[in-house]
Amino acid sequence: MSAQLASATLTTEVLAHRSRPSLSYWRDLAKRTRTRKSITTDSDEKNRLWFIEAFTDGTKLYLEAYRQIRRGVYFKGWCTLEQAELAFARLEDNPIIPELIPLVERRADLIALWQSTFPYRYFASPGMVLKRWACSICGKHSTPVDPCGHIPNRVYAGELCYRRILDYEPREVSIVTDPVQKYSVLQLDYDYSVVKYVQDHLTGPFHEWSGEWTHKRHPHKHFTDRPLDGLCPCNSKLRYSECCLPTDGVRLPHFQMVVAGEARRSQFEDQLVLRSMKDGPSGEDHRTFRTMLLRGG
Repeated sequence: MSAQLASATLTTEVLAHRSRPSLSYWRDLAKRTRTRKSITTDSDEKNRLWFIEAFTDGTKLYLEAYRQIRRGVYFKGWCTLEQAELAFARLEDNPIIPELIPLVERRADLIALWQSTFPYRYFASPGMVLKRWACSICGKHSTPVDPCGHIPNRVYAGELCYRRILDYEPREVSIVTDPVQKYSVLQLDYDYSVVKYVQDHLTGPFHEWSGEWTHKRHPHKHFTDRPLDGLCPCNSKLRYSECCLPTDGVRLPHFQMVVAGEARRSQFEDQLVLRSMKDGPSGEDHRTFRTMLLRGG
């Protein structure tokens, strides 16, 4: 096999084994791709091989995150999912092999779907002033006035351009809900029942499924222990008597999941989980409710 044809052959292999759940297989494929990239002198071929290598790296990260979630190591799984998310985002920014772009998008959607099941809502976001940096391709301190010619997050001869931070001054740390870095989760007492519920109904990392958060009203008989003049169980901060009580039920978050290949059930499994958890940045103790619906697809 000539080096010039390596990317085409490897692309065909990726498409043929797209749902293979073996970490060792994807490690071997990444190693073979790196070897091919190191021996070719064609810049365009290097870029195509970079794309395949980056795809295998993102897939490896996703498979590792899935294993961590299965073991109940949820925070590590979340952090690994973020790394996989960034890997596939770089591929979307550099659509070098069009045949693989639909697969990249499906991987990215799957990661976002998993992330939506996690209970993390508050993150620490550091603010800083960057003083010195260098281009990873040429090593130059590139500025808008004096650019080096390389664009961050673009691929050049099989290498991704990024800015290496050499010196910075920390200024602040903010509490945010839409972070740049998702690993900076506030360490609170979290309820992972939705994540566990999803992984319990999948047969493997590439088992097709879908899900979305909506809301559903639950009968007031589930909340007889709540005083009418106390806070509403829906966490609206209003009194129960003024909020959900006049309606036909308490409005709660509801996660609906559809799993491919399961036999259709005559009745939906509708599970209401009631438990206490610390769900705010102040550590205030709230009653938090999750509802989950599983439907055969």
